[in-house]
Amino acid sequence: MLTSVPSGPEQQLEVHDQSSAPGLAAHPAQAPDPAASKSGTKRRAARACLSCRRRKVRCNVVEQTPCTNCRLDEVECSVETCRKKRRGIRPREHPDSALPSKTAGLMQNGLLLPAFPKVVDTEAHDSLDEDAFSFLRPWSTIDDVTPIMKYLYTAENEPLNPEQPASVGSFEDDSSDSTGSQAEVASDPALSDDIVLSCIVRPLLSRISLEDAMYLSLKGALDVPEGPFCDALIEAFINYVYPFLPILDLAEFLQLMQQHQDELALGKNDFGQDQSPASLLLVQAVMFSASAFVDSQYLQEAGYTSRRAARKSFFEKAKLLYTLDCETDPMAISQALLLMAFWHETLDDEKGASHWIGVANDIANTVHTASLSPAKKRLWKRIRWTCLVRDRLVSLGMRLPLKIDSETFKYPALTMDDFDIISSPDITSLPFARSTVLCDPARQRDLATMFIAESQLCVHIGHILSTEYEVRSRELLPDPQGIARSRMLLYPKAIRDHTVIDRLDGELRLWEESLPDVCTYWSPKNSPDPNDPCATILLHQIILQLVCHAAIATLHRPNANARSPSDARSSRLSQLRVSHAARGITRMAADLYRLRLDSYLPSAAVTVLIPAILTLIVEWKSSKDEAARREAMRNIFFCRRVLERLRGVYSGGDHGAELVRAALGCEPEDLEREIDMDADEGVEGSDEKMEARDDDFEDLFTFDDFMKAEGDDMAMDEMFMEQMPFGMMGESLMMAP
Repeated sequence: MLTSVPSGPEQQLEVHDQSSAPGLAAHPAQAPDPAASKSGTKRRAARACLSCRRRKVRCNVVEQTPCTNCRLDEVECSVETCRKKRRGIRPREHPDSALPSKTAGLMQNGLLLPAFPKVVDTEAHDSLDEDAFSFLRPWSTIDDVTPIMKYLYTAENEPLNPEQPASVGSFEDDSSDSTGSQAEVASDPALSDDIVLSCIVRPLLSRISLEDAMYLSLKGALDVPEGPFCDALIEAFINYVYPFLPILDLAEFLQLMQQHQDELALGKNDFGQDQSPASLLLVQAVMFSASAFVDSQYLQEAGYTSRRAARKSFFEKAKLLYTLDCETDPMAISQALLLMAFWHETLDDEKGASHWIGVANDIANTVHTASLSPAKKRLWKRIRWTCLVRDRLVSLGMRLPLKIDSETFKYPALTMDDFDIISSPDITSLPFARSTVLCDPARQRDLATMFIAESQLCVHIGHILSTEYEVRSRELLPDPQGIARSRMLLYPKAIRDHTVIDRLDGELRLWEESLPDVCTYWSPKNSPDPNDPCATILLHQIILQLVCHAAIATLHRPNANARSPSDARSSRLSQLRVSHAARGITRMAADLYRLRLDSYLPSAAVTVLIPAILTLIVEWKSSKDEAARREAMRNIFFCRRVLERLRGVYSGGDHGAELVRAALGCEPEDLEREIDMDADEGVEGSDEKMEARDDDFEDLFTFDDFMKAEGDDMAMDEMFMEQMPFGMMGESLMMAP
């Protein structure tokens, strides 16, 4: 007997009675159904050995040991012990009462979950096996049964379609002359025509336990975006993440995602088209990184309450897959961890960006490169350099100790030959590639050139941090149990060698002078469409320049406050370099605001903007020249506008805004209204005009002004060192650079 409750006009969930459902207490005197024997259909075997389960072939280990497949293949035939104990359900007055009902409208990670159909007990409930349906109970109030849940139910119990024919390649008898390899099936016996699983999920389900699969499904970790939402996420990844994180074989990845989309759209499992083993962990990490840049309309339509909620949801999925060891490929794990390093949930999270980068680098060290193909060797080299780049940028923004020692990093510099330039129409014509930089190989080369330049800049950043800073312990707030905590951070050295500072500054100047033209940013007079691939090039040029300005400020800021008269000249030069860097950041912020590209900035922008704003506040407070004060406030205004935009994406923006408010001593909005600041004032200024302002800066804001403001500057510096490393830990802080 079947009892079904409709969940929609076209969908039913069937529950078999005890005579037909596996896992239920069958009557001992019940004889096999003769009709079933004559029909030619084969019921799923009660048990299979581990080898047959892994290869998805029919196994007869119940009838003989070893099974026919293992005997022919001459491999060990082992059977997993039973995972559950059978017990009867105690009689209850209301069969439905045990089903949870408080999950309706459940909010998880900001995502409104749908409701599942209620599963009703049959009239023979007294003898039902409780475990047979236990995994359905958490989903008992959901309106829809997903394909994954159907698959899990079928894999543990009888197929939902009892008349499902035997799979191709199953054994007819023991005398079959088929070898084990020939007996491999083209599809999973548990997959019927109405159960379609993505090619991304299938490989994982074939190698993890059913309990883990059920848990992952309940947590949403097996759910991969599809349709327009998936297309938009991949497009955002190509344009805004991959250029400065080239850690994927992008062509292979895009082909995999297209197969995923095609299978779900056609409603068919296309086993024969699998290109390569898919990594669900890596896919979820890619989706997480892209969720910071995808159009918010897609996030709203997917049910997320905010962009932060969407990012957290995707991160939790990837983290869960990593925690349960769902991925075994060390290269895929390293790739995923580098992407996961873009998230920090709490201000003092010990497993933050630096932790994930360190683990990714350690795992990458275990890859045996001798067995890799030339393409994989190029990919591995890009991964190793990306580990270094991310390590330097996170340390630059958060003042955390370096994870990768420059002395042990002995890999050749990146060249254009290490990058994959995609030109195949099979890739560039895919829906999620048509509006990206993949449409033009020249743009791909430009972005590769920028990453090569960034990698060399990060080598210099490593020299600055290891030479001019030292690791010290800083006490943190006690944990909820009152236990004292501390953290190792980078602090400026008390004694600085001016010749070393000059040498490091010369390295940065030489890097700037040797930049290829494509890496040099010039403010455009006409604003391009933000969705135009040309705008993507401008954005990444700005990001590269922002990192350069941040490096200059990091080198010179400690020396700018030197009090010894003998250090006056060096200190003044450092002051001017820090101020020049702050003004350069301001120019970038104004252009980002004008070009409507500020919403596509990585979390790196938060750490770049805040020290620049603090420097500008010192100028505004200390200068007596009205023109200089208004210029400083104008610069603060644009940096703060961009920072406000980033608050909706990165939690570090909240702390940054509070820090700016404390430094100003008043509400920024009140101050801007008081001086009648116009959002469009001056944003059309050319590069020549900005350079002229820089040349006049020494007259507007003199060395004497700096010396008079020394007290304020020292206070700002203390605020920066005391709060920046922790305030910025709301994010990994250096997402792209």
